[in-house]
Amino acid sequence: MREQTSYLEKSNNEALKIIGEQLQSCTTIREKITKTLYEDAPVNINKGNAIASGVSEELDELRAISTLGKGYLDNMQAREIDRTGISSLKISFNNVFGYY
Repeated sequence: MREQTSYLEKSNNEALKIIGEQLQSCTTIREKITKTLYEDAPVNINKGNAIASGVSEELDELRAISTLGKGYLDNMQAREIDRTGISSLKISFNNVFGYY
């Protein structure tokens, strides 16, 4: 960005010089975008995988659930057994009730 601004400021055209002086590098915004988005983010945002890991704790948890479903359910079951004190507690699924 600085290179383009330099060319504009050195121009013989007064209007281009003014534009070059007024351009902002938007460094803060560019850094935030770089940290937030994956470098290889898809063009179509609906395909997912655009937001980098570590940006949102909730998103990271949802990704873990979608990719590591069985392990997540096992961890949830262990957590609920500890929380409730019910050692026979089970997490199961059926087509009528879903997960219960």
